[in-house]
Amino acid sequence: MSRSIGLTIAVAMAMALCKGAHAQTMPGGSALPRLVRFSGTAKDAGGNPVTGVTGITFALYAEQTGGAPLWSETQNVPAGAGGHYTVLLGAAKSEGLPADLFTAEQAHWVGVSVDGQAEQPRILLVSAPYALKAGDAETLGGLPPSAFLMAAAPSPSGHAPESANASPASASAARPAVGGTGTVDYVPVWTDSSGDLGNSAMFQSGSGSAAKIGINTTTPATTLDVEGGGTIRGPLSLPTMGKATATAGQNSEPLTLAASAFNNATSNAVVQTFLWQAEPVGNDTPSFSASLNLLFADGKSAPAETGLAIASNGQIAFAAGQTYPGSITGVTAGTDLTGGGATGNITLNLDTTKVPQLATRNTFTANQTVDGKVTATSFSGSGAGVTNVDASELGGLAPSAYAQLAASNTFGGQQIMTGTNTTGVLQVTNTVTSGQGPAIVGTTDSSAAAGIKGIVAATSGTEAGVVGSTSSPDGFGLYGLSPNVGVYGSGGGSSKLGATQGLAGVWGDTGGANEGGFAGVMGTADGNIAGYFANNSQFDITLLAENQYASDDTVTVFEAAGSNFQTGCYIDGAGDLVCTGTVSGAVPAGAQKVSVYATQSTENWLEDAGAGQLVNGSTRIDLDPTFAQTVNTGVAYHVFLTPKGDCKGLYVGGETAQGFEVHEMGGGRSNIAFDYRIMAKRNGFENVRLADVTKKYRGMEQQRKALRERTAQRRAQQAEPNR
Repeated sequence: MSRSIGLTIAVAMAMALCKGAHAQTMPGGSALPRLVRFSGTAKDAGGNPVTGVTGITFALYAEQTGGAPLWSETQNVPAGAGGHYTVLLGAAKSEGLPADLFTAEQAHWVGVSVDGQAEQPRILLVSAPYALKAGDAETLGGLPPSAFLMAAAPSPSGHAPESANASPASASAARPAVGGTGTVDYVPVWTDSSGDLGNSAMFQSGSGSAAKIGINTTTPATTLDVEGGGTIRGPLSLPTMGKATATAGQNSEPLTLAASAFNNATSNAVVQTFLWQAEPVGNDTPSFSASLNLLFADGKSAPAETGLAIASNGQIAFAAGQTYPGSITGVTAGTDLTGGGATGNITLNLDTTKVPQLATRNTFTANQTVDGKVTATSFSGSGAGVTNVDASELGGLAPSAYAQLAASNTFGGQQIMTGTNTTGVLQVTNTVTSGQGPAIVGTTDSSAAAGIKGIVAATSGTEAGVVGSTSSPDGFGLYGLSPNVGVYGSGGGSSKLGATQGLAGVWGDTGGANEGGFAGVMGTADGNIAGYFANNSQFDITLLAENQYASDDTVTVFEAAGSNFQTGCYIDGAGDLVCTGTVSGAVPAGAQKVSVYATQSTENWLEDAGAGQLVNGSTRIDLDPTFAQTVNTGVAYHVFLTPKGDCKGLYVGGETAQGFEVHEMGGGRSNIAFDYRIMAKRNGFENVRLADVTKKYRGMEQQRKALRERTAQRRAQQAEPNR
């Protein structure tokens, strides 16, 4: 977001003499921090307060307008409510503000800008910052008092008084002599700890506003001239040359790069100078912006625009005449072509006086030779001299209108074949001996039609609409493949339930009358397995049986019956298992397996067993929490006790839904152990006792009877020969 700083300034200027500021070490051991507190209000271009962290550049000037900054730095400033902020000028650098910034008796002005925007009107510093000058009061010429010899008051004898306790060595240590040699215009530097001075790497030529400082050079060409590399650990700012007005904008200070080239005509070296500088665009318009431009100057000539510029959106404008490697500079029309050019949109056309056209009549003036066939709609002349020519039509019809015996043919209309052949009216043979090469492929684009449909119109007999057979011992008589159902078979019509099913390799369905003995899927075998289901999934079940009759959850889901359906078991929708025989398990007993039988009851009891210990004749047993959730302990339950030692007898008391108490009879106080067994009614089955299943068995018997009748009818029908 473009931001500017609005200063509704009652600016409090004071020295940052707080512990939070970095104390700067001054000559003579002073710890005066060179920081200045500055407060203001941040606002955007619309005059609205700005909150949060924003980048603000502060600069100090000697003039209210114009001139170069004496000092500048950029800080990330957190603006609070209403856009108010407070900063410490000089905090961006460890040394703070320059020590000599306020040594001269000169007014200073603060300039403020946000995120590179135009600088706001400058603010005059009040007197408090000039207290930085006081830091120089502790020095003389920048040196501490200990660096100078003290002039002692003369004695009556004309000699300086001598202290009885002072020694020449201690006086010398307190006031070291300043000595050494140096060269004029070099800035001195301490060369040892004994007070000797010598030349530093800095050289100054001129003085005042014309002073120039050279580092590692005695011929500085500019205000600061460095011979060698430089490292800048902070922003390198090239500020605007001035404040824009409605009349004109202001460029930035340029970044200058110079090269030297030898002119053989004048036998002189000529400076070749490039300048990068930011320039205003659209000054005093709603679309004001700026661009980064490249300028060039030859020798002492004034820098001029090269034409290369980068807009504020990053788009690059190139100099006039810019070319690129591989650029096309022109297109020349070749043989049998017209047009061409070197600029703009270029068009090439065929010269129709030389090149024949397909969609119009052409006249050839010489003999033409054709390698291949010539196809024409008609021919003129006797035709005696025309050979190897194919006509495009036969009897007014194209060749595609006729079937060809030795080629593949595509029929676009309905084809009907009628005959009385007992082996088939249509016989198709595919003589390929390997691979998947079907003899007949049926394809349809309809969403409600079959690719191949077989219909038996006879109303009697046992023939099938489609018969599949194979002579291969590893083949399939009928194979179906589909993302939904591979093979679908329906007996007695389609069911309503089947309309919502799918995703099966084989789907058996029936819509026959209720209790009519129809089966969606039937498997039969003589001395083999009639139905086999296998699965190698870790999570999916192998066989799922579901009865979706929602009105009664006691309907039969699965039945296993013996011969003539007289005995067996069934499982209903409520999960009940009902058998005419016993419920047993087979367990190993040495070299054999034996049957063990489940205890059966007239009601739904669940049992649990455990052990306990009397303490002074009594104890309390808490029911297992999981067991307690499976039974209803809110109704009466039974507890059977077996003592494990001599006692007066045990009895149960204090029965609750969570447990019961065990006491020794006759007030006994023994500490014997005991076993217990508890019987409680299963949750949801508290009132079920000897449930009557006569009606259910009669219904199942009716279904079995209908199935037996339909099976007998099927067996009585004569099998079709050669099926």
